[in-house]
Amino acid sequence: MVVWLCGLSYATVVSEKPGTPLGICELSSLREVCKNSELPINVGTASFALRPHLIRSVLARGGSSTDAAGNAGEDEEWLKVKSVADVRSAISLEEDITSSETNTSESGSTEENEVDAEVPNDIVYTEENLTFGASKPGDGSESDPDGIPTRFLKMQKGNREKAKKAFAHTLEWRAARNVDKILWETRPLYDLCKSIFPHYFSGRDVLNNPILVQRPGQLDLEKAHKYNITMDQLLMDFVYALEYCWNIMEPGPPDGVMTTVVDMRGVSLKTVRNGEMRDFILRSIHVISENYPQRSFRTLVINTPRWFGGIFKIVKPLLRESTKKKMEILMPGKNQDTVLRKYLGDNSVPRELLTAATDDESKSIAESAGDKTGPNSLIEQEIRAFAMYRLKQNGLEMYVESE
Repeated sequence: MVVWLCGLSYATVVSEKPGTPLGICELSSLREVCKNSELPINVGTASFALRPHLIRSVLARGGSSTDAAGNAGEDEEWLKVKSVADVRSAISLEEDITSSETNTSESGSTEENEVDAEVPNDIVYTEENLTFGASKPGDGSESDPDGIPTRFLKMQKGNREKAKKAFAHTLEWRAARNVDKILWETRPLYDLCKSIFPHYFSGRDVLNNPILVQRPGQLDLEKAHKYNITMDQLLMDFVYALEYCWNIMEPGPPDGVMTTVVDMRGVSLKTVRNGEMRDFILRSIHVISENYPQRSFRTLVINTPRWFGGIFKIVKPLLRESTKKKMEILMPGKNQDTVLRKYLGDNSVPRELLTAATDDESKSIAESAGDKTGPNSLIEQEIRAFAMYRLKQNGLEMYVESE
């Protein structure tokens, strides 16, 4: 058998015997997949992912495929990984695919956790394949009489008129902000905006959902004013990350969810009284709540000060009941660290978010994660490589802050 991996989530399995493809199957065990390693594949689960990135070292997605005794299920076969290839070639089931091992042999050995964040030379992004709408195949809109995605109906508890109005509002917002084509835009201020409003994907939680960390307390308004960066620009930079997540990083299934961590460290009463900062925080909450409904698996609000309860009363009306039920408000300390490690897992919890971990615990977490969580996570490296690639396509360079 030959396995071609499609990004971080799925694999296309093709028999070595010509003309006998097994189809596109979801990888069924969470482990690193390298050349010549063996892993169980559930050939009965049909899945699909369009993720045109070639990655030398990847993680298989899903739960364990073996029973308590370590035996594979009846519908599984042990396959040998021979190559990692471009997903488009894998989907077409072409037999003549160049292995990614060429780069390794030419450039010498690499670090165990190193990932090639460069977009492959044979990937050509066009306006067409980087244009994404508010609805997707399989999200319920195709069969709905009003073309409403199921997520919007769930958001409005089945009230069709409200769901129709909410979806229409999202379509208007996307049109006004050109969100459908935001990934086609070049973003020379990407690094600068990230430094002003820190937010990043730290990895995947224990259920393999993406983890998005937001740090509103680190919002640097002074730097924003210095470089004439508006709150609207920062907000759209945040939307850029969300669109990348749901269209390139997690293109399917359409009901995917994420775990969000909102770090309140650095937020003071003075911060809250700042109208510009307060407006940005409220607008960012509104954008997610109104235009990306049912995308939250869990929201952890951490490092909250004692007075946060009073301020939360201002924000609470903006949140839907389903969102409130998924929220946990935490104060710094051992209990908060325990909750973070429980939901995120040691492989994805950024050490900078832990407040009471001992030196030994921090060292253990760093070893588990390969020191690749936080703002420099593998996912963040990939997103930045994508942004850099789009700049290169247009003969542009990333803006560098002046000293």
